Amino acid sequence: MSLLMIIFSAIAILYFLTIGWAIRKISNFKFSEQKFNSDSELTRFSVLISFRNEANNLPKLLQSVSEIDYPLDKFELILIDDHSSDMSRTEMIDLINKFDMNIRLFHLSDVGLSTKKQAVKYGVSQASGEYVLTTDADCVLPNGILKAHHLQIIDQQPDLIAGAVSFIKKNTFLSQFQYYDFMAIQAVSMSCMIHGKPIANNAAHMSFKRSVFLKLNPYQNNMNIASGDDVFLLERFIQMERKIRYLEFPEIVLSASQESFSALVQQRKRWFLKSKYVKNRTAKRIGLILFLGQINMVFGFILLFFLNQIELIFSLFIIVKFIIDYRLLNQFSKKFHLGFCAKELLLFYIVYPFSLFIFIFALANQNYSWKSRQFKI
Repeated sequence: MSLLMIIFSAIAILYFLTIGWAIRKISNFKFSEQKFNSDSELTRFSVLISFRNEANNLPKLLQSVSEIDYPLDKFELILIDDHSSDMSRTEMIDLINKFDMNIRLFHLSDVGLSTKKQAVKYGVSQASGEYVLTTDADCVLPNGILKAHHLQIIDQQPDLIAGAVSFIKKNTFLSQFQYYDFMAIQAVSMSCMIHGKPIANNAAHMSFKRSVFLKLNPYQNNMNIASGDDVFLLERFIQMERKIRYLEFPEIVLSASQESFSALVQQRKRWFLKSKYVKNRTAKRIGLILFLGQINMVFGFILLFFLNQIELIFSLFIIVKFIIDYRLLNQFSKKFHLGFCAKELLLFYIVYPFSLFIFIFALANQNYSWKSRQFKI
């Protein structure tokens, strides 16, 4: 009994210290007050999007790109079609022609390539911009995104900028579950990034210097891994001690969440595949602490059921954990003006630790599908 309580308490303390540290980092983070000056020399961007079977999402994405508040002659849009089967080339060209932008469309089938990392690498090689900004086809971009990245580039000259991403919240439990789960991931990633110890970024919102990417060749040792175009790029930049910064402006990219639970499970399998190959020790330590903090919830319920004399200790853990989790997500949501509901969070808070076991059991089947392709963990 005493050993179990020591383990339980040690995990709780580690979790509270980690989340408390993240809260302090985010609360102390101040957005830049720089103003855009159109008379200054502007950074030229290439907005790069690799897509596969995104016929329903591309119109919204292209519409948001067309509304970006940045001179049209200072950015281009590069679209890489990764063997899509849901939209003919003619239909794609018709869609592109509706928008008055510099859009360049490439098909991986024409150049003998077949993975997203190959698509990104090929797109960067074709880009003309000094900086490449990546996003996903199921995203909507804020109209000030290029201004924000430009201002930080001229101020700090970073090699990579990581920006915030949020799932679009709908009025369903599955959507809300993903919304708060991803918000927690983003909040912890943000705190580590602004501390100077980046653990993760997201291809849905990042920019990097094209010449540095070509020099470092971040996918040379991981091209055989199906996923991870963002984390392996970040890891390579960290290894080579390149200048990495978090975007100091409240521009956030909105992304679609999974529409079904089975699709969510497939997504988590894909995320797990990436984590297996990550070498970032800080990421592994923080990931383990956060995972054990959730397992502590389940562990505590089991102890409470069989040994009800620890009811006070476990109840205290539950209350304190909810308070600090609430503060973390509330701080992040306020920074980026995102919707936040305590009742929704409470339901997520109760269900999430148990959902981890579903995802863990799902890993027993090492096959998973993504974008109509089959992979093995």
